[in-house]
Amino acid sequence: MLTQYLQLPFQQNGIEYKSPYIAALMDARAATGRDVNTGQIADVGKVGNWSGALAYMVLIDYIGNYISKITGGNTSNTKFVKALKDFTHLTDPEIYALYALRCAFGHQYSLINVGRGPKALLLHHQFNVHRGDGDLLTLPPVPWNGIRSPATNNIITIVSLRKLGELVEEIHKNLIAMATVNQLKADGELIYITYAA
Repeated sequence: MLTQYLQLPFQQNGIEYKSPYIAALMDARAATGRDVNTGQIADVGKVGNWSGALAYMVLIDYIGNYISKITGGNTSNTKFVKALKDFTHLTDPEIYALYALRCAFGHQYSLINVGRGPKALLLHHQFNVHRGDGDLLTLPPVPWNGIRSPATNNIITIVSLRKLGELVEEIHKNLIAMATVNQLKADGELIYITYAA
């Protein structure tokens, strides 16, 4: 069942079924110039689209909320963090930097996040995003303290939105492979969006 949920829309008895997971993936692909069926880049001019990057980050949240490893999964209360810990090899500072970008985009559509709570120091980031190749992200040599001032204006975390899309596309491929061999479970009811075919 989870394998089908992670696949492209399907038709049955004149109804098209699409999971919210696939809806988010296809929207992220379309907004970032990728083929909606394959994830391959078709329009380089759209690769750095912020709303598409946000859709990819919503998908990471979705994975953390609804999909878990059957054994050895992470138990973080922050679902975005849980998904990246479970399905990538990123370090904690990298994971929390991406979470900070998700918060900056999602809450203020901005490039600055001032962290709160016990992980605040990992969540203070001023970002520069681009659509180029290279590293997914580059952390500054000295972490930003969350206080904007002339002295801290150059403490920047750099993120490639192209590589962010590639990261989520790789997670997607791995989820399908893991679901095929029964290494994943659904956390909650799997719902579908339906359309008349």
